[in-house]
Amino acid sequence: MAEPSFATASDYENRYGEVDDQERIQNLLDDASAYILAYPGFENRPDDPVQQRNLTRVTCAVVHRALAGAAWSGLSNVSQGAGGYNASATVANPGEDFYLPKGDRLALGIGRARIGAVTPYRTVEP
Repeated sequence: MAEPSFATASDYENRYGEVDDQERIQNLLDDASAYILAYPGFENRPDDPVQQRNLTRVTCAVVHRALAGAAWSGLSNVSQGAGGYNASATVANPGEDFYLPKGDRLALGIGRARIGAVTPYRTVEP
């Protein structure tokens, strides 16, 4: 059975604007979906409309962050000078890797504390 893709190229374009290569974006969205499915603690709930909406948003955001590694929006620090002609920039995601920040993990239900109890079962012999 094929794994689900949580977002389409159209979902991505609706959030971040038109893209040149829809096939490439769809492949990245499929990869991001697989990344989320394999994330420790993630449980897909297809009957939960809120989680499904968050999955679409987060999947698009994961791809957007990966693609922003080569653009100015992917920089974590920029400094420029004038008289001494110096400029410096630090790339936030130089390897263009997928990652889920804390807010996205919480939106997907990953990392929330759970508590439970186990009652021991014992048979009593008459």
